[in-house]
Amino acid sequence: MASNTALIAGVGGMCGSNMAISLHALGWQVIGISRSDPKLGPWLRHQTVDLLAAVAAHRRHVRHAGGPVKTMRLVGFMADKASLWDELVRRHGLRDAAFFRLTPWAYADTVFSRKWDNAISSVKINRHGFTEMIDSEDMMRRIFEDFRARRVIP
Repeated sequence: MASNTALIAGVGGMCGSNMAISLHALGWQVIGISRSDPKLGPWLRHQTVDLLAAVAAHRRHVRHAGGPVKTMRLVGFMADKASLWDELVRRHGLRDAAFFRLTPWAYADTVFSRKWDNAISSVKINRHGFTEMIDSEDMMRRIFEDFRARRVIP
């Protein structure tokens, strides 16, 4: 049995699935919850649950996995992961891109540690003529396609 266990909410998303894969590679036991099973492998103990639907979450009896919540800063957690990235680059024939230049971990730490909701109203900017928008999901797909085309990610 693994000495460390992680419960990842949103394991089906980009950040959650990458975190799960990284922790599993380091020998952690990973429990994941998300709206759909990301099918990462038999090592993932997954529970399908829609956390936005409080009634459904209550019915499934989603509980804390045990022990206090561990808050980690990505800058510290990712500090020793450059060798894993180098292995992915070698294995998949990717461009040799500096691991810490690809992802601004300090910025992510700042965004994820805020004590308030990151969603803000766009009513005022719309009233002043800024009516165009970019769908975040579409934008991320284009960025990933570009990264794949340039062999930055597999």
